[in-house]
Amino acid sequence: ILDREDTPFIRELSSRYERAFVNWRRAATQGFGGARLKLGDYYYYGQGTREDPNEAAEQYQMASDTETNAQALFNLGYMHEVGIGRQQDMHLAKRYYALAALSSVAAYLPTLLANNSNNSGG
Repeated sequence: ILDREDTPFIRELSSRYERAFVNWRRAATQGFGGARLKLGDYYYYGQGTREDPNEAAEQYQMASDTETNAQALFNLGYMHEVGIGRQQDMHLAKRYYALAALSSVAAYLPTLLANNSNNSGG
């Protein structure tokens, strides 16, 4: 709730990302894999914490290991594709995209587009 801007109170709360980050970290510590995905996003974008693509990739990896999270797998594929937080490796990128597509029907189209982008060189 704290990371969304649903209410005027939350929009005006200057520390909302910091507070949300602390709560997502607590949830992740308790084993909620979806919280690892959120922590990865917070580290990737530097919301509520410092921007750290390497830590973002670690959180995405934990989310994908814990719950086979399609979004985390897709994010890891992207990070390998462009070399952010992970070494650039097109083979691993395609592998992560394929795993994302296998783990969720909703991931099929985005992974198909990402793989087509890889194949066309752009």
